[in-house]
Amino acid sequence: MCSEPRAIYRFDHFTLDLVRGGLFAEDGSQVALRPKSFDLLRYMVINAGRLVDRDELMQAVWPNVFVTEDSIGQCVKDIRRALGDQTQRLLRTAQRRGYLLDVTASVVGGAPAAPLPAVAVAAAAAPLPLPTATRPMLVVLPFENLSGDPEQQYFASGLTADLVTDLTRFDELHVVSPPALAQSSATIPKEASYLVAGSVRRAEGRIRITIRLNDARTGISLWAERFDGSLGELMALQEELVDRLPAHLVIQIEREATRRSRRRPAASLDAYDLCLQGRELQLRVTEPDTLAARELFDRAIKLDSEYATAYAWQAYTVQRGFTWLWGEPKGREAAKLALRLARRAVELEPGSSLCLGRLAVILMLNHEWDEALETGRAAVQANPCAAESRYDYGDVLAHAGDPAEAEREVRLAHRLNPFHPPHWRVPLARALIRTGRWEEALAELRFCNVRMPQYIPCLQSLAAASAELGHIEEARTAVAAMLHETPGLTVRDLLERAFFRDLAMLEYHRRGFVAGGMPEGDTPLTPASP
Repeated sequence: MCSEPRAIYRFDHFTLDLVRGGLFAEDGSQVALRPKSFDLLRYMVINAGRLVDRDELMQAVWPNVFVTEDSIGQCVKDIRRALGDQTQRLLRTAQRRGYLLDVTASVVGGAPAAPLPAVAVAAAAAPLPLPTATRPMLVVLPFENLSGDPEQQYFASGLTADLVTDLTRFDELHVVSPPALAQSSATIPKEASYLVAGSVRRAEGRIRITIRLNDARTGISLWAERFDGSLGELMALQEELVDRLPAHLVIQIEREATRRSRRRPAASLDAYDLCLQGRELQLRVTEPDTLAARELFDRAIKLDSEYATAYAWQAYTVQRGFTWLWGEPKGREAAKLALRLARRAVELEPGSSLCLGRLAVILMLNHEWDEALETGRAAVQANPCAAESRYDYGDVLAHAGDPAEAEREVRLAHRLNPFHPPHWRVPLARALIRTGRWEEALAELRFCNVRMPQYIPCLQSLAAASAELGHIEEARTAVAAMLHETPGLTVRDLLERAFFRDLAMLEYHRRGFVAGGMPEGDTPLTPASP
């Protein structure tokens, strides 16, 4: 595939080292890329300045293997993210034709003694790249091999590379990883917010992996975890770490960042801080907190009109004007405004799993079922480690009529985020209802209801499951709670704002509302589309 397999190329501010198999920034730090994304970049660098069509890329990167064009698209997104090329200045798309790496790539060496190692040594005194104004910098230090076994170094290096690769998928972090020759505390930039370090130790047929997250400024440990397994389970252990660690680290960072933002004067909060605080309020799922979150997201958008995250979260709060009549506008106008906000978020960050996930949910509320499913899948593909994307996709699947897949996605979201909010149980319960597992569904709904007694979607399905199982008093209690939150509510009101594609689910809920004593009104079986 590569006509010069041992060459070292310089282009723009990057070095592609085919001797060591890595992409390096100007300061010598390695830039994480998945294997196929690296292969595609290698081919484009070798053919820099020439338009390469899709068929040629397919044959070069996936020889004798059938893949769809989505595979090329995902690799291109990875490369642009790695190069900081959101404006497509470097890697350009020629619509319906192919791609052009619009740079001059010069060969600077072809053997291990080429200049790049000297660049890595110089990195010990050079600053790492600065984060953007709205993202904290996370420095991932290479895992240490403490086992005394040189053969375990590949495992430690592999863990570091996998972790960096997956963390770069989270849009709210600026992730850097200094080279092995630049690990001293003097190399950690003053702009760093957090440090991740880990170690691998092998002894007596077992392996122990430790990882810790520290405050880069104070050195205080914010989170630590230890994983143990037998050497025979090494690959399974590595897969578990790759699946769980990135999400767990990001959750801890977001929690700490939110705590930090609360200690700052209100006037000094930037768009990132405002979104952290707004998100925390929004997840409480009450009307006052939702309206307060909307104000914070509005402020974030005014500070940075191109901050996609603010639009994504604002869409989520605005849609509650449709589902629960909170704030202004209400009803169908709220659903339309939420959709405009969600689409704007994806326009600004088309590769963001968060923005795609939020758009999928808003599309579902607007009964755009097929596009919602397609967008939900794209969100998961953009970042398989993001718990929120898994949850959003599971939510869409539960309401679009694929309960088995919905259950899988939501349960995976629960594992990725062990601190998930109670309302994440509701799509799981609805998937269980659709497969006739009423007792299991009721257990999930009761779990949510105890912790969030005012959460209307939980109350809706709690009434349905309770009535189906003959617990009429529990159904009445659920209906009474809904009427307390929204006096004058009728069955028709709820069904008009329902978003089930499956008429059977509508009927289950209608029966539960009626059994619980809710006034029926003039009840249509099929809800009006917003």
